[in-house]
Amino acid sequence: MDNLRGTAKRWSTGLMASAVAALAVLVLSMAPACAQGAGGKGSNTGTIVPAALSVERRYLVEQMQSQYSLAIGSALRGHIGSLLAGANPFAVSSAGSPAFAYAQPEQKQSGGLAAFAAVDATPKWSTWADLNATWADRNDPIAGNQGWLETGSIAADYRIVDRGVIGIIGSFAHGDYNTTFSAGTYKSWAYGGGVYGGYALTDVIIVDGLAQWQALDNDVSTPTATGSYGGSRVQLAAHITAYLTHDVFSIRPAAGISYTHDDYDAYVDSAGAATAAQWSETTTGTVGVEVGRVFDLGSGRSIEPWLGVTALLESTKSSSGAVFPNRELAPFDVLVSGGLRTLLSARLSFTLKAEVGGLARGDYSTVLADGTFALEF
Repeated sequence: MDNLRGTAKRWSTGLMASAVAALAVLVLSMAPACAQGAGGKGSNTGTIVPAALSVERRYLVEQMQSQYSLAIGSALRGHIGSLLAGANPFAVSSAGSPAFAYAQPEQKQSGGLAAFAAVDATPKWSTWADLNATWADRNDPIAGNQGWLETGSIAADYRIVDRGVIGIIGSFAHGDYNTTFSAGTYKSWAYGGGVYGGYALTDVIIVDGLAQWQALDNDVSTPTATGSYGGSRVQLAAHITAYLTHDVFSIRPAAGISYTHDDYDAYVDSAGAATAAQWSETTTGTVGVEVGRVFDLGSGRSIEPWLGVTALLESTKSSSGAVFPNRELAPFDVLVSGGLRTLLSARLSFTLKAEVGGLARGDYSTVLADGTFALEF
């Protein structure tokens, strides 16, 4: 009987805690309407957009920041590697090391880096484009959401020194999510650009970096209110990758860090409730490895299927504060990926990638598909 009483007490305590949390959310959602009086324009009891921004938007925005930094970081790292390790960085030379920047096809297959300065320095220009789509699903009564984030980049770069390139990039991102708590939607558009670069520290170790700015345009809605507001984003990222080979196999351990900071304008929703300006930022650190097998197709062409695993650690901050700390995503996650890198000619390449995330986050999962096209000239 005592055990039964103890079980009932623990159950009732947990139920009460859940009820208090739910009541707090309800009070937050109704506060803007109550503050304007029962007869005021904001007295619509469904006007929960400001509260939703304190609860839902904090977590959704940080989630989008993480997804975007992973997408653009992966595309940039792959492109810089393809340049500074040759149009096919994974072809194996007779010396057992990858051939490097802008080598002609016959040089990529033999000689390695015995005389880096003697490698033909043409072409010096390259251009590339990347398209990415990420589906995210978070199962949570307050911070839950489901939807897509689509991103794209187009860039061009120039080889300024034997081992280094610098370029400019234009980018966009579009998020479209359904939100659980407010039974609403969140749509976001981002447009901007910046600069990037890469440098070969040694024969096999390459670093890259990115700095960009984007303008933001956002729409939020609930069944009874809508709102629109602008903003801006600053993003910084850097990676270091080792391009190792063994026979026809390639091994690429890598580490990276990215920082994304968003500022959002204040606005008044369609029901007359005001939402103050806010900011949110996410810092993401990653370590991982890719392993592939190169198949030589002849005439300077090759294909490489590969598999990879990445571990990430994130830190988030927001002006709205941790309204419900227990709703934060776990800071650690594991992602698995795979794809095909295809060298269509000595100067033309195409990469396909798929990735699954959320393996260490029980209530959150992502599925990514990505394609990158690159041309040297």
